[in-house]
Amino acid sequence: MDTAPESICCREVNLEHLLIGEKCITMHRSFRMLCGERDVLEVAMLSLRDVRAETLERPISSRLFRLTAYRQFTLWARGHLGRRNRIPIPSCAVNYIRDLFPSTEYQGFEYALDL
Repeated sequence: MDTAPESICCREVNLEHLLIGEKCITMHRSFRMLCGERDVLEVAMLSLRDVRAETLERPISSRLFRLTAYRQFTLWARGHLGRRNRIPIPSCAVNYIRDLFPSTEYQGFEYALDL
């Protein structure tokens, strides 16, 4: 990962409640289902779009799948953080998601700016 906040291991960031019996969060059955299954991610997209009264354009881009997988991970691992509250995702999870939904360039983690 490009920055220090992005270069974290899942074992370094208080995810013990999810790591029981697993060496890495990416091996957890729920992680793979919630963050790696296209159908699950699509339902999450539809749910968010419904709340925002938006339509889901097709075909769905890898970028949207990737961003939804990041959101799913945060919701599953940390719960709802609230608008503009962001925390870095462990690099192992980011790399797993990027491998599934690749791009030629990535934005990387950024803290929300105060407006």
